[in-house]
Amino acid sequence: MNDGDWRFADAARVVEESLALRSVRAACSALDAANADSRAAARVRRATLDFRLTPLATRVRGIGILVATACFTHVVLLRWMPERLSPAVPVAWWIAVAAAATGVAVAAGPLTTAWRHRRG
Repeated sequence: MNDGDWRFADAARVVEESLALRSVRAACSALDAANADSRAAARVRRATLDFRLTPLATRVRGIGILVATACFTHVVLLRWMPERLSPAVPVAWWIAVAAAATGVAVAAGPLTTAWRHRRG
């Protein structure tokens, strides 16, 4: 082994034994243990399964409605923010994104049918 290999091995050992890495590992193992018995995690798993079992067109429509609603809500909330504190992204951008999401929600059926036929 050359000197660089020794330094790397020493650095790896220091990182492995560090308090930060041990804390992260302990937190991960605690989350894994809690995940097995958690009601909230079970609900998330059940909701994920229900979402996957929902027809594709319905999922696409729902996501389009969610994005459009979020964008319009953002635009409304921006109206209450002082001009000098508002973000640099113009309101027209959010309205355009909301319009595109609404278009996807309206055309969810034809879009998903086209995706299915295209994928073979």
